[in-house]
Amino acid sequence: MPAGGFNEIWRRLRALVRPKQLQRDLEDEVAFHLAMRASDNRAAGLDAEEAGYAARRQFGNSTAVKERARELWTFVSLETFWRDLRYGARMLRKSPGFVIVAVLTLALGIGANTAIFSVVKAVLLNSLPYREPDRLVTLAAGDAETRSPTKVSYGEAEDWKTRSRSFQQIALYRGWTPASATRDGVPGMVFGLRVTGNFFELLGVSPRFGRGFLPEEDRPDRWHVVVLSYPYWIRQFGGNQNAVGQTMLLDQIPFQIVGVLPQNFEPLSFTDAGSAPEVWAPLGYDLSLPEACRTCQHVQAVARLQDGVSVGQARAEMNSIATRLAHEFPKEYAEDAEVLVRPLRETWYGNVQAALWLLLGATGVVLLIACANVANLLLARAAQKKREVAVRSALGATRSRIVRQLLTESILLSLAGGTAGVLLAVWGTALLVKWAPAEIPRLSDVRVDPGILFFALLVSTARES
Repeated sequence: MPAGGFNEIWRRLRALVRPKQLQRDLEDEVAFHLAMRASDNRAAGLDAEEAGYAARRQFGNSTAVKERARELWTFVSLETFWRDLRYGARMLRKSPGFVIVAVLTLALGIGANTAIFSVVKAVLLNSLPYREPDRLVTLAAGDAETRSPTKVSYGEAEDWKTRSRSFQQIALYRGWTPASATRDGVPGMVFGLRVTGNFFELLGVSPRFGRGFLPEEDRPDRWHVVVLSYPYWIRQFGGNQNAVGQTMLLDQIPFQIVGVLPQNFEPLSFTDAGSAPEVWAPLGYDLSLPEACRTCQHVQAVARLQDGVSVGQARAEMNSIATRLAHEFPKEYAEDAEVLVRPLRETWYGNVQAALWLLLGATGVVLLIACANVANLLLARAAQKKREVAVRSALGATRSRIVRQLLTESILLSLAGGTAGVLLAVWGTALLVKWAPAEIPRLSDVRVDPGILFFALLVSTARES
């Protein structure tokens, strides 16, 4: 762009932000031209008064000239929009009750929807934090009288591993709360899990530092090694990478630290550890242990499906295996034994899923009701403005000019409600996370979702406009 173009844009922008200076410049310019014409008229022999009258006649309508000059000196559309905004703001200030009710109504609809959807997105819509999570399932042993089984026995799981063809791997885990000493020497309980050696491999998780468990460590005489969670590593070892290889006491037994999990690792939410696990150790079972019997159901199972195998196919195969095991071991298994095979997502969320979707639907209805209520308020206000519209039409305002001014007022109102809705969404999301039941997983991932916030603002603005 040539230098003249930049100068032109700069002059117009300066005139836009300094309208009083623009008005003074226009007055000075018109006065200069009138004075020059009057001077020419006096030189032609007219007296001063007649020369001034003639100059004004020759110059024409000074107001029209100023308006044409204003169009050349500034951005007319922006200036008109700015005047509409100021006029609309003045009109809204004259009706504080109407404005307060409308803004609060919009804020409630926008804020509630954004807060609830932010929770739904983080909890239900975001992908589970594992490799190919749709191929992960949970397994539980039950019978016709057990409605929602969650546990299996180690011996039964070993039978499943040798007989099933539907799974790449099956991993077992159980809650573990050993006693430990903190950095300042105060004893306390540590929440953890005992897992089979393939647990992290099955989930597709690699340690941040160190390694996971070796197959030979998942034995009754070799299981005294631990992997730490990232928060526990930071809290107890100050983030020192030299922690890997050190020894820590758990239940007065020395355990070697072999790894630290990634910061974003999220443990299975339905474990029975009692809290977020802080340490992991090998399960350390074999069939010689009393707790590994086929009737000792105290471990949980997660499995990864083979490629091309559906949940329904795995369920049919596992129930067939359960029937055969019931005939082979009638003392250990009920005759109607069955295996519950559920997608990991379904097990993870349980009854929370339906409740959250229902809550989201309810808040969507709230947003529609809020928009309808504000629209009715605007219709009532429009009826009260008939006199103002008639006066402006009589003064020469076009229909499009009047409609544009009314739309500007509606947009101002929507933006005010949207701003209040953003504040309510931030506050409401934090409140939901704080007060939400502990059964809802992944609450730590909940953030105000910009996408739904923008959508709610757009819907409310379009609806009221």
